[in-house]
Amino acid sequence: MAALPLALILVSAFLHAGWNLLSRRDRAEAGFFMRMLLAIVVVGAGPALLAEFSRPRLSTVGFGLALGSGTCCGLYYLFLMLGYRSGDFSVVYPVARALPVLLVGVADILRHRAPGAAGWVGFALVTAGCLLAPHQHLRGLSLAWYKTRAGLWVVLTALGTVGYTVLDKVAAERITPGFASALVYGYVFFATALLVYSVLCRSFVSGPERGRARWTWCVVGATMDFGAYGLVLWVYQLTDRASYVLAFRQVSIVVGVIGGLVLYREKGAALRLSASLIITLGLVLIAVLG
Repeated sequence: MAALPLALILVSAFLHAGWNLLSRRDRAEAGFFMRMLLAIVVVGAGPALLAEFSRPRLSTVGFGLALGSGTCCGLYYLFLMLGYRSGDFSVVYPVARALPVLLVGVADILRHRAPGAAGWVGFALVTAGCLLAPHQHLRGLSLAWYKTRAGLWVVLTALGTVGYTVLDKVAAERITPGFASALVYGYVFFATALLVYSVLCRSFVSGPERGRARWTWCVVGATMDFGAYGLVLWVYQLTDRASYVLAFRQVSIVVGVIGGLVLYREKGAALRLSASLIITLGLVLIAVLG
């Protein structure tokens, strides 16, 4: 993978970990996600319309893919919110980010773009490290957590990630290359995600609880989220394999684990930092030899 896509993915990873950490700040994830998505849609309307009418419009196929991908993302936010409400950040975030790696690799195989042997080794290391990260010590290693309600929400979150990742990669090959096209596509994506999330969230969270998040942090999170997603869409236009992009983005797990340990004083520093090193090794294999 070339230097520019790698640099863009790294910036995106830091932004992604940042808005997830912010969502936990006031323990009001449901309202945070709602207001964050609303801020993206409201603020992004002007730039998206300007980009759309200053160049060839988004094709019907591109618009349909954005709707499908946004629906998957709305479900992703819903299940991620439910996962955070049911478990610790340092458990839900790493596992939800890990599970899609090999699944998207399988999707690439079906599209006749199979990763190389070193790439698969890297994917395995990334996944192993992410699954190890939630535990506080080796004596506590168990699969019991994955059978809980929190585990169910995390699995569903991962499936949502796979859905919008595969659709976004297909869309990146169908729309006009460039950041402006990614901006328009991303706006439709987030508007759809907001609609899906806001409708379904009402079935799980009460009205007062949805309004607890502070707007200041929601707007900061919106800037991070939209910036991270826009950069990823750009990278998809610069590389052939969605699985490599998704795997290298897992550096956000390293940032998230460290952030959880420092900001929220979570336990298990030694094991979780070791898991972060395993993840980093997997990323290096994917970037250098994959």
